[in-house]
Amino acid sequence: MSRRKQAPTVYKTQPLVAPGISGYLPEEARGFRDPFAPVVERETRVAVPTREVVCYECGKKSLVPRAALSAHCVHCCAHLTMTDYTLKPGARRLNIRTLGEVTLPSHVELSLLTVVASRMKASGKVNGIKLRVTDTLTLDEKAELDGQVRAAKLLVRKGARARVSPGLSVESAEVQGTLQARVHAAKYVHVCDGGALIGDCHTPELRLEPGAVHRGTWYQIPS
Repeated sequence: MSRRKQAPTVYKTQPLVAPGISGYLPEEARGFRDPFAPVVERETRVAVPTREVVCYECGKKSLVPRAALSAHCVHCCAHLTMTDYTLKPGARRLNIRTLGEVTLPSHVELSLLTVVASRMKASGKVNGIKLRVTDTLTLDEKAELDGQVRAAKLLVRKGARARVSPGLSVESAEVQGTLQARVHAAKYVHVCDGGALIGDCHTPELRLEPGAVHRGTWYQIPS
């Protein structure tokens, strides 16, 4: 006997038509909440600590994460590094650009150094330097810098005997030790008690505490 082949079963789904306007809930369903439905908590955002930096390309300020080692300027898109550098003896023709701090130890003597940094602490000697510091330049011990030096703030530590040749341009300067240089300050120069400034001074305001020494000429310029 031959078996007849059965026709395959065809399932047809019928669309579910809601008795009303699409997206409209009936009155009894409004405000209903399934007690077994999982509660989805709102995403909590953690505030990341930031700091303000000055771009060494365009000179504009940006906010970057405090723990970041590098970032991009939001104005000119330049790559910014926040690495700290400690200079070592024997290096020549170094070119450093960073938003971190550069340290020149007292036993280091270098030549042909170009630095753009946020902060710099110098105790050693550099012959032929091109230096631009956007924050504070600190001179200590027997620091000697020969070349072009620009900084926002200058601090000469107490007990230091520093020399900058031929001179330097800053916004403000505080001399606690001895500084031999020609100083151009856009705001003021403050020589503390026990400090000494040897060289001409071009600034709107020269502050000399009792016991401070200035050997040179003060050229009072407009602020």
